[in-house]
Amino acid sequence: MILFKLIYESFLFAVNALVVNKVRTLLSLLGITIGIFSIISVFTVF
Repeated sequence: MILFKLIYESFLFAVNALVVNKVRTLLSLLGITIGIFSIISVFTVF
């Protein structure tokens, strides 16, 4: 029971951090997307 409460509180903390820092979240998602696209494009060329 304590483990589920800890996971739930961690999840709420993470969601709150994403909502409060919208610009940081957007830039992180953009960077991850560009990185994945770059890796896929490099592997498809070779």
